[in-house]
Formats: sequence, structure tokens, C-alpha cells
Amino acid sequence: MPYIQEPIPVVSEPPMREWYMLQLPWSGEVTEIRRLNMPGLQELYCDGNPLTDLPWDELQNLYYLSVYDCAFVTLDLWQMPNLYSCYAGDNYDLETVDAHDMANIGDLDLYYCQSLTTLDISGCTNLGYIYAYGCAFDEAMVDQLLADLVANGTTGGYLRINSGSSAPPSDPDGLALKAVLIDRGWNIYHN
Repeated sequence: MPYIQEPIPVVSEPPMREWYMLQLPWSGEVTEIRRLNMPGLQELYCDGNPLTDLPWDELQNLYYLSVYDCAFVTLDLWQMPNLYSCYAGDNYDLETVDAHDMANIGDLDLYYCQSLTTLDISGCTNLGYIYAYGCAFDEAMVDQLLADLVANGTTGGYLRINSGSSAPPSDPDGLALKAVLIDRGWNIYHN
């Protein structure tokens, strides 16, 4: 049997393990990432690839995550304690985003995740921008989002949860929470 040499890993200067940013090809060829070995990675762009999971334990220093048009069903953002911004629009199968107790998260873009029914932002005291246009939040979830934002204490934010099949806030409880946020300088758009 002839000898077949294993592929040579990426050789670069600086070494790949020292890179702070990685952008996968938009071609849709990457179906799984098992190991990164990039401890200084701060920005990860996975757009257009059918990924359903990430090696969360290796993304501890990640600041920016872009998983636009992937195949996630669940995003466990809480496993990345330094994450500031997540762009996860057009994940049509995405049902749950869990960002609880993330002190650094500031931006969540979940545009047109039409199956998204659950978003946990409790304890996200820096979160000031949520773009969840075209999702599927029921009334209880809309009220919970508003209650979490009030409890988080952030001022001057932006919340867009209109379109799609998302419900409006309940009357009077949800609307009262909305009023508190508006008094704190929030711009809020809902169905």
C-alpha cells in the first residue's frame, strides 16, 4: 500500500494559534468545527455555513461572533463570557438563545430567526441593542424580555421585536414595563 502523507496544517507568520480573527469561507463547506486551538481569538465569522455547534470551551476570549445564515437550533452564548456582540440573523431553525448573566454582551442581532421563541437576557447589564425582527416570541416571552431589560437597568437602548409572528406585550403588565423602558430612553418596536 502506498504511503499517503497527511495534509500539512496552516503554516503562517504569526502562527495561526496567535490570530485574533478567523473568517470561514462563505461557500457553505464547513459543517463542523471540533477544535480551534486559537486562545487569543476575538472575532469569529462563520456566516453561510451549516454549523449547528461550536467548541464553546475554546471561545472564552471571543468578543464578536457572526453566525449569520447558519443552522443553529440553540445558541449558548453564556459560554463565552467576554462576548460583546453576536450577529445571528437568518438562522431559520434557531429556537433558543441563552445569554443569561453575560455582563459584557451589548449587541444581539437575531434578525429574521423565524423559529426563535426563547431569548434569555436576564442579568445582561450592558445589553443595549436587540434586533429580533421577524421572530416568533409569544406574549409571555415578550413580557419576559421587557421585564429582564427593566431588571438589567440599562438606559438608552434599542429593542426591535416586531414583524414575524411575535406577539405584542400584554396589557397592562407588558405595556407598563415598556413605559418604564421608554422613560429610561429606550426605543421599542413591537407588533
